Amino acid sequence: MRFIILSEEEKNHLEYLHKASLNSVVRKRCLSLLYSNQERSIKEVSELVNVSRRSLERLLMHGHQ
Repeated sequence: MRFIILSEEEKNHLEYLHKASLNSVVRKRCLSLLYSNQERSIKEVSELVNVSRRSLERLLMHGHQ
């Protein structure tokens, strides 16, 4: 299983965006990346942020490239 590994600076920026953004899509993406950094499974993250597993896989793979 792959996880996103974030630096402290990246985590802080994502946490800020999650709190400050008015865009719900941006907030979900930030939260998804933060959960992945906590080594949560794709299934678990998709349930927590209420998106399909496939959508989450695309998000994480696109960000990984």
